[in-house]
Amino acid sequence: IRPSPEWICDPQALAKNGLTLDFLEKNGRPEREVIQDFSLWLGQRRFHILAGCNVAFDVLFLSAAFHRQGITWPMGKMIDLQACAWLANEVGGIDLPVGKDGQPRLSLDHISATLGFARSGKTHNALEDALLTWSCLGRLPSRLEMSAKKMEAAA
Repeated sequence: IRPSPEWICDPQALAKNGLTLDFLEKNGRPEREVIQDFSLWLGQRRFHILAGCNVAFDVLFLSAAFHRQGITWPMGKMIDLQACAWLANEVGGIDLPVGKDGQPRLSLDHISATLGFARSGKTHNALEDALLTWSCLGRLPSRLEMSAKKMEAAA
């Protein structure tokens, strides 16, 4: 999306995603076009469930963009990888690394590494992040099942 002049674009956040303001201004499309295309794509699906890692963060941006364009936000259901990974960690299905604060690390990089997946580069990329999230969500149920079987055997 081509940034609007009234938006605040953090250069560090852009760099983390391998982007620059100059690149987005030259190559980005107007928000209205992107949101309309996304809305049309969603309209071709039976179900609307948004999945992501810390998905509430993405929902804030996406729902605001839909609102700015006068399009009803269609997502009512969400799956959050962080919440799923936290639960799996709590019941022993996975063993997430722990930070200095004693809390499990719940970034996509930490979760995917714990589940045996790795990012191909140093920057975040929307497609790669989506594929990593999908892979992690696909692997968590088997880890939870293994954990449940261990708990049954111990009981």
